[in-house]
Amino acid sequence: MTSSDADSLFSQALFSQARDWAAKDPDPATAAALTELLQLAEDGSPAASQELADSFSGTLQFGTAGLRAALGPGPNRMNRVVVRRVAAGLSAFLVDVVGEAAPGTRPRAVVGYDARYNSDIFAEETAAIFTAAGIETFLMPSALPTPLLAFAVRALDCDGGVMVTASHNP
Repeated sequence: MTSSDADSLFSQALFSQARDWAAKDPDPATAAALTELLQLAEDGSPAASQELADSFSGTLQFGTAGLRAALGPGPNRMNRVVVRRVAAGLSAFLVDVVGEAAPGTRPRAVVGYDARYNSDIFAEETAAIFTAAGIETFLMPSALPTPLLAFAVRALDCDGGVMVTASHNP
C-alpha cells in the first residue's frame, strides 16, 4: 500500500465519520457547518481537510479547567453532542456516588451559565440529561457570574454543579 492509498483510506474514513456525525447532530447550525466543511474537503480544499481532521482527531478531555475547545462540529469541539455525552457521564457518576453514600437518595445538582455564546443552550442540554437520569436539577434562570454557582451548590444542598462558561477560570 502506498502512502497515497493510505491517505485515501484515511480520508474516506474521516469523511464517513463526519457524514455520520452530521446526520445525528441535533443542532442544525453545526450539522450545516459540518456538511459545508465536508463538501469543501471532498472538493480538495487543504484548509477544510485540515479543519475536518482536527475536528475528528480525538475527543475532548476533561482537565483542570473543564472542557475547553472551539465551538464547532465533531468530538474534538464544543457542541451539543459533546455536552450531552459529558452530562451523561457526570450524571452516571453522581447517581453512583450518591447511591452508594446514601441508598435511596436522589442526587441534586445545579446548572449555571454565563452570557457567552451557546452557554444557555449547553446548560439546558446538561439540565435535561441530569433530569432524565433521575437527578433533581436546578437550572439557574439567567446568566450569572461563576461564584454564584458555587454558592448555589451549597445553598441548595446539591451534590454537584456545572458552570457553563468560556472563562479560563471557572
